[in-house]
Amino acid sequence: MKKFALLAICLFCAMPFAATAQAHSLALSCLDNGDATVTCDAEFSDGSSAAGCEVRVNNEKGDIVTSGKIDQDGEYSFKKPEGAYVVTLDGGEGHSIQLDGKKIVQ
Repeated sequence: MKKFALLAICLFCAMPFAATAQAHSLALSCLDNGDATVTCDAEFSDGSSAAGCEVRVNNEKGDIVTSGKIDQDGEYSFKKPEGAYVVTLDGGEGHSIQLDGKKIVQ
């Protein structure tokens, strides 16, 4: 009985941390700079930095055109590919977001 009570207390105490770990998602916005480049801003919905998260730009065939990481300012810039493309931000642990290039405007 003591083991069960101890386990119950541990689970109860851990619940707020589990909820916190899953409580944020990625936010991604990209802007066509009008000079054949695109700049994307990224952060987690709780305001924490997305610095170091991987960004991939895929063409319509699914080939990676360019890739890199979000910098310390929360940004990643790349040369705008010709044709259709998709920007993917991978924040790890199931946190991923995609943005269709058609939605990226000046």
